[in-house]
Amino acid sequence: MKLLNRAQLAVSKNLPGEAGAVANALDAQINDLAGELGNVYMAGNTPTDHSMRLAASNLKSEWNQKTFEQALTTLRTALRMRSNSISHSMPQGVTPGSHYVEGMPGATPAGGADNDPLGIRK
Repeated sequence: MKLLNRAQLAVSKNLPGEAGAVANALDAQINDLAGELGNVYMAGNTPTDHSMRLAASNLKSEWNQKTFEQALTTLRTALRMRSNSISHSMPQGVTPGSHYVEGMPGATPAGGADNDPLGIRK
């Protein structure tokens, strides 16, 4: 089916009007998302060629609808896990009393009751 889908997409991209616009927009949107995924894979740093290839392999316009929807579901789950990891992690390697620790969820004041120099509850 991928070959047929790829051929139909190529034909659709060359059609005038709405069909051509939608087919081209699909590939453009996938390419934009691949760039954003490459950025996520590099934890916000500049994506490498490897991370861009990896991201680009996660969505293809020639896939059938079920495969495409499953890939989107998988990507959403992975991004949710990454987001949760970021929002629940604490700074590492900071000095005691640093303003990077105070006020963060799960943090205690530096030198708190548990005598953890970073003020992180265990």
